[in-house]
Amino acid sequence: MKRNGRFKNSLLTCITVLLLGYIVAGPHKAAATSADAFTYATAEQPDDRIAAQLTVQLNSPHEGVRETTIRNIITLAEREGSQQVDLKGTTRGLLHIFQTEENEKLRLMAVQALHSIGDSRAMSSLHRLLRQDGLKDRADQFALYAIAAQKHSSNHKPV
Repeated sequence: MKRNGRFKNSLLTCITVLLLGYIVAGPHKAAATSADAFTYATAEQPDDRIAAQLTVQLNSPHEGVRETTIRNIITLAEREGSQQVDLKGTTRGLLHIFQTEENEKLRLMAVQALHSIGDSRAMSSLHRLLRQDGLKDRADQFALYAIAAQKHSSNHKPV
């Protein structure tokens, strides 16, 4: 039964992203992959609108939508140069997923997204959560490593 639910979530996510690509790009680009559709849809949008939409999707009741959204955040956060997007508006939603999500994979992905965004306030909040709750699983240990890596990189910036 769970497997059927995952399939429905994945199918819903794919359909949503492809429809978004169709609406934004028009029928000639409707066959684009989900990553292409997402990139195209976000290319002309202001950063705050992108972050707001991603935050709404992070709060989806569907696990597949949340997973795809976190993947998109990671992809956008790792862009360089003129393609960079300010995703600090998504950090509260990512911290909420880390704190409340039962699925360890999504918790790990949320930490990766937070680290990729590189917001020191969000990483400090993550550190506070770990101090309050202690290390319970791999996601907590991964978060601790991400915090240490972020602190190390901020202390060793090139001059």
